[in-house]
Formats: sequence, structure tokens, C-alpha cells
Amino acid sequence: MTSDVSYDEHDPPIRELVRVLNEFDGISTISACGGHESGTPGDIHAAVNEWWVTLELAPADPEGQRMHRRTRHGSTWSSSSTG
Repeated sequence: MTSDVSYDEHDPPIRELVRVLNEFDGISTISACGGHESGTPGDIHAAVNEWWVTLELAPADPEGQRMHRRTRHGSTWSSSSTG
């Protein structure tokens, strides 16, 4: 759980989602966007009524060497692994 996050700095449409995700052990949100008037679909600044959240997931196996990242873009997921 991330305790030093200032949720007031998050975009209002996703603020509660980010807070709830960070309550789970092994999940840390890295970045997120709740949509902006000047945003572009699929861009780092999401368009109005679009959003995305990038998560870092701790390995379930304490001996695991890989860290997984998953990004939620509206209705689709993409993922990558590091390690």
C-alpha cells in the first residue's frame, strides 16, 4: 500500500480508483490520467471520457524476478514485464 500519495493531485474522475488500487498489497499505481479537454485518444493525456491507469504489480512469488506492469486504457489492457 502506498501511504504517501497525495490523491488531491490525481484527476477527479479516477482519484477514487487510484486510491482503492493502492490499498491492495503488491499493487502500486505509477501513473494515471482521467481525461482532459485538450487530450488525444490513446495519448498520455487522455481525451474527455477516456482514462488510463498504469500499475506495478509485485511478484506473487517472493523469489520472483519479474515485475509486471499493466495499463488500463478505458476498456482494454496492455502489459509489459521487466526483469
